[in-house]
Amino acid sequence: MSLFSSLFGSGTRQLNQAAGIADQRLLEGRDAALAALQSGRGDINAAADSALATYNSAEPGLMDLIRSGYAGANSAINTGYGNAESAVKGAETRANSALQPFYASGLGAQGLYDQATGVRGAQAQQDFYGNYASNDPFRQFRDEQAQRELERRYNAGGAFVGGGAGGGGSGRFATASARASLERGTADLNSYLDRLERAGTRGQQVAGQMSQNSMSTGSQLGQINATRGDRLSSNAAAEGSALSGLGATFAGNRAAVEANRGAALSGQQGNIANLQFGYGQQTAANEINLGNALNVARNQPMQNLIGLGGLAIQAYTGFNPNSLRGASANRRQGVV
Repeated sequence: MSLFSSLFGSGTRQLNQAAGIADQRLLEGRDAALAALQSGRGDINAAADSALATYNSAEPGLMDLIRSGYAGANSAINTGYGNAESAVKGAETRANSALQPFYASGLGAQGLYDQATGVRGAQAQQDFYGNYASNDPFRQFRDEQAQRELERRYNAGGAFVGGGAGGGGSGRFATASARASLERGTADLNSYLDRLERAGTRGQQVAGQMSQNSMSTGSQLGQINATRGDRLSSNAAAEGSALSGLGATFAGNRAAVEANRGAALSGQQGNIANLQFGYGQQTAANEINLGNALNVARNQPMQNLIGLGGLAIQAYTGFNPNSLRGASANRRQGVV
């Protein structure tokens, strides 16, 4: 190895080797830090995704519980009010069933009374009286009773037996008998019509009572259904509010997870940027330091060579630099 190679080559090689090792260690450290930061980003995303998955899986179940609770409440309300409706309708049915015979009787009696008074026409009136005359079960009995009473009265006067002028076959007896029969028939007919009228009036009253029952039932059913509607409406509003509130809570939680994820990832990105910036600064500093060291390493052998050259000239010529310095000093002092 030549002198120049010894002076210039060895130092620069060592400096370059040291700088290469430093750069390699710096690069390895940066890569390891980057890998850790990248792994941290994955952990951040995994944790956020897990939180979101938990919220997403829990939300439908909780909403179903709310819906199920309100559905059960609504079913209970409908059952309760349905039972109330059935009770009211059943009470009306039983009351009207008890009144129905009187209503039917009054309706029939009113129909006969309308026939008798000609309300339903002349033919219906004729049919009524014809039916009345032929189907009164007590008419013959009453006529027979009246006939025997007349005979008894005429017999008591001695006028009936033997068929004399005042006897049973006389005109006077026949006239008296016909008059009595007409009077009894008229009285009986009027009494029958009065009974029909009273029965019709009772039927009308019963019809009014049945109508009142229906009105009362309608009013109660209306109140029941209005109250049921209010309860169901309130439940529907409460259910909507509960579901909305739950949805808003889950949405807020998911938004918070995403915000935290963003903040954490942003922080990681800042760490990566700082790492890269620091790596660049350190690399630049290493390059500057290497350059300075190489410059020193290159200049120092030259200084050494200059020194060696001076010694060689002095040895060859016998020149002593100190003698020059001494002569100069003597001149300044005036010594020749």
